[in-house]
Amino acid sequence: MPIKGNNPVAIAGKSSDLALAEAMKAKYKLEKRKQAYTITSIKDQGVRITTWLLAGKLTRKFHVDEVLASVIALAKQCVEGVQFNWALFLYNKFLTNYGEA
Repeated sequence: MPIKGNNPVAIAGKSSDLALAEAMKAKYKLEKRKQAYTITSIKDQGVRITTWLLAGKLTRKFHVDEVLASVIALAKQCVEGVQFNWALFLYNKFLTNYGEA
């Protein structure tokens, strides 16, 4: 996992960005569910698989097949080869999960 690059949480955390949501809806023709967009509506295979992986790691409050448009945008960038700094993300996850363990 790379330790240099953009902060993935900064992108995935922008759930209130309406312009981003509209762009992802238009690009992938996303179907809305109760709380988020269904991953199965993404036709690009790479983005769909990456979104499923990231959704399981980044978001816990949604169903396994629903995700925010911002997570789809993050997955799209990962598929395109954009490097993200996952070290800080993993460190924060460790600190969060450490107490539960």
